[in-house]
Amino acid sequence: MRTGLLLLSACSSFDYGMSKGNPDSPGTEAPVDLAMDIAYQSTEWGSRVNRCQVQVAFRPVTVVEPGEEPPAPPQAVDLPEEPGDCRITDMEAVSQPMEVGSEDDDWQVGGEVIGPEAVYLHDGEDVLVLGVATTATEDVRYELPDCSASTFPFSRTFALQVPASEDPNGVHPFEMSELVAVGPQVRVSSPPPGDQGSKALVTLGEDLDVSWTLVGDDPTVSGEPVEALVKVMVLQQDLEREIPDRWLVCLPTEEGTFTIPGEELETLAEGRREDRFITTMTVHLEVEGVEQATPWGRLVRVGAHTSDGAALQFVDGD
Repeated sequence: MRTGLLLLSACSSFDYGMSKGNPDSPGTEAPVDLAMDIAYQSTEWGSRVNRCQVQVAFRPVTVVEPGEEPPAPPQAVDLPEEPGDCRITDMEAVSQPMEVGSEDDDWQVGGEVIGPEAVYLHDGEDVLVLGVATTATEDVRYELPDCSASTFPFSRTFALQVPASEDPNGVHPFEMSELVAVGPQVRVSSPPPGDQGSKALVTLGEDLDVSWTLVGDDPTVSGEPVEALVKVMVLQQDLEREIPDRWLVCLPTEEGTFTIPGEELETLAEGRREDRFITTMTVHLEVEGVEQATPWGRLVRVGAHTSDGAALQFVDGD
């Protein structure tokens, strides 16, 4: 039996960006931030993979000098406070809708700190080898090559192992057990595609029934299943990127099904019915590992993300 839904009464960022630090190598003893991005995102009822990545990067800790303003926190989507509720958030459009792997793709981690030729995720049976890669902005990260549904580590829990670097200024070796817990694969089954194409037709003013299945088991930490946060989300984006994105986020009360109230969809679509807007629905699963301290005393909690979704087209009722 799966675990129940985990409620977080705070703000939550949906996507995963990176912030660049000081370009100078900090050496093995200077504080370093560990950044990780584990995500499998599909759409069009699982037929298209938007994001598949397992990435690790190291970057110097940004030090705020006395009198300086700390960096602004990233934009965040507000979560409802109770299961069964929904909340709408407008967020500034930060970039053009993009193809994964393009030069404009900023949903990837990277850093300037050098390390070994590869780092490893292992669970006692299998080992994932993450090799060195260079980002479009010439940062460095470690990533799982040829990521796909068959190689992505659904329903697994891994330790991170960083071997010694040959460079004296590289990250020194360390290991963190059960740092990464990855949830099962998500497959949306309802709403179904429309007759005229891949978009699901949604009648404004009517409730929208959403259903999905989870393929695989919950991951475990210390032998216990890890609870997951499940969000049903609808996003409207302006293709011209002049009008803020609008998010509708709901917390389901049951496993595998949720009904989005029609009035919430009407509010979401208000003033946004033109062809310049695209609408997508996603069932998003986030599993977090146990918070741990790095060798530099920096606390880190890794969240792994799996999701599936579909494009929606709003139509008027009779």
